[in-house]
Amino acid sequence: MDSIWIIKPLKENLFEGFKFDKKFKDFEFFPEIEISQLKNQRVYLILERELFFAEILEIPSHIKEFIRIQVDHRVRESGIFLSPPKAIHKILETLEVSSKVFVFGMEEKIINTYLERLRKAQARVEIITHKLLSTFCWFKRAFAYKEISYPILLVILDPAGIWYLATSEKAPLYGKFSPVDEFLGISSQALLGDILTLKDYLYRFFREDLKGLILLGKEREKIGKEELIEATKLPLINIDVSIQQEAYTYPEIFGAIELEPEFNFLPYLEKVFLNQIKWIEKLNEDVSKFRMGKIKKFLKYPLWTIKTSIISRFLHNVLKDRVCIHSKVKLFFGEYMYLTFPPYYDIKFHGSYVSSDSEVRMTKYLIKVLKEGDIFFDIGANQGYYSILASTLVGNSGKVYSFEPDPQNIMLLVRNKRSNVVIVEKAVSNSLGEFEFYSVVGIPILSSFELNYVSKYRHRKIKVEGITLDSFCASEGIVPNYIKIDVEGAEEKVLIGASKLLKEHSPIVLLEVWFKPFTENYERSIDILNSYGYKMFAIDDEGGLNKIQSLIQYFDYLGDKFNHLPFTGDFFDNICFVKT
Repeated sequence: MDSIWIIKPLKENLFEGFKFDKKFKDFEFFPEIEISQLKNQRVYLILERELFFAEILEIPSHIKEFIRIQVDHRVRESGIFLSPPKAIHKILETLEVSSKVFVFGMEEKIINTYLERLRKAQARVEIITHKLLSTFCWFKRAFAYKEISYPILLVILDPAGIWYLATSEKAPLYGKFSPVDEFLGISSQALLGDILTLKDYLYRFFREDLKGLILLGKEREKIGKEELIEATKLPLINIDVSIQQEAYTYPEIFGAIELEPEFNFLPYLEKVFLNQIKWIEKLNEDVSKFRMGKIKKFLKYPLWTIKTSIISRFLHNVLKDRVCIHSKVKLFFGEYMYLTFPPYYDIKFHGSYVSSDSEVRMTKYLIKVLKEGDIFFDIGANQGYYSILASTLVGNSGKVYSFEPDPQNIMLLVRNKRSNVVIVEKAVSNSLGEFEFYSVVGIPILSSFELNYVSKYRHRKIKVEGITLDSFCASEGIVPNYIKIDVEGAEEKVLIGASKLLKEHSPIVLLEVWFKPFTENYERSIDILNSYGYKMFAIDDEGGLNKIQSLIQYFDYLGDKFNHLPFTGDFFDNICFVKT
């Protein structure tokens, strides 16, 4: 999907709008767009509903959920709508004991009707908004660096009607629609009357004088500007020639490009689903880039390839990975992370664990299954890659518990902490108390309870405090939805210490299992989970689950698969255990 269609309805299955390239640099106007043309296309939909609610409220709270409830109540009780409305809001200012909030609402059935039509046409709808909201966003972006006094009145002159939008710097103040007689066209007298009425309204209710006008829309050149300036005593804002002229005719279309997230009426679950698609597409792009042959990679990304090659070779071949740098990197889903570099070459240069096929598949699985409000246990959190991903997916109503005993990792984990993440600086095991732990110097990803796991690396023995999952869940009064376990050989101990949790509840368990060699520790770990009614599932390349019938056959399949993948050194897999 290399293009985006930004459209508005003409009639039932017919639209007008623009087709943009994915960087919004090049575009083409289409006066008529059949809904069938939008199959498998990304779509931003602009609705021009004449019935809408727009107001700035002061709500006596700072609590987001309370504000949302009050906003919904105000829009429902406005008496404007004949059917249930859908409201959006944007917090403009947090006062001492209250919040100033911009509120906008329109009929929900209209949103759902168009969404359903476009779904049936197999279009990928990413934005649904109102003409006034996207016009405000266009104006805010286009005139961001101009010296303008507010409030300003935007007048959008279209053949079917005139839209008026009075706006401050932060948000719309007032909106109105006036229909136009199709035979008589726009009346200068009616236009003047509307502007003077709006001017008076703003002063009476906001104690603000309008500071200027800007004329937009298809009919803007048909208005006598000098007469309008003289009659209203308002200056016209000069048109910026650096802005595409099409944007002055269709400001709502070009405003959708920079639409503020709060102004998107797309249902919450649709937004979640779209994020899943976007993140997985980006992850696939990064994996393809990583697996690309050296010559092809150099030809496609010459500067990037040279830079990463020089840095990697110097750190790995010259310094032998003995010098570690704390580096801030952007992850594939947009969040930032601090990490130790090396060893995390793949996250540093690609924003994810692209070098590990099993980690890529588990990342896709978590993107698909974690939802708002979930509780996620990240056992062996390391420096926080999965904790950050889970934190983003479970949202403010969810919680992530990051368990990590290695002081090297904890230092980075603390820097990567989000507001919904709890860091537990303890080792998860089969009993309470103090344990010997082997911290690998410079490569903390390999730190372990087991000496044989770290013996060939430079390491130091330290004492760490141990807890069990049963004791932790009891003391915190929580039950996780998902448990990810990556503890370098101590998996069996973690599961023994979670017997009550696994017996009485059904958290999904993601267990890292090494199959070269497949030791008794992993065999016993799987037996423990089987004894509580768990079944084994492989995570496929799309992040879905497939039941494992034979572990030996599955390991043979993985060995063959990994032999045919470039650059991967995987001898392990993340197996998903689900209680059935």
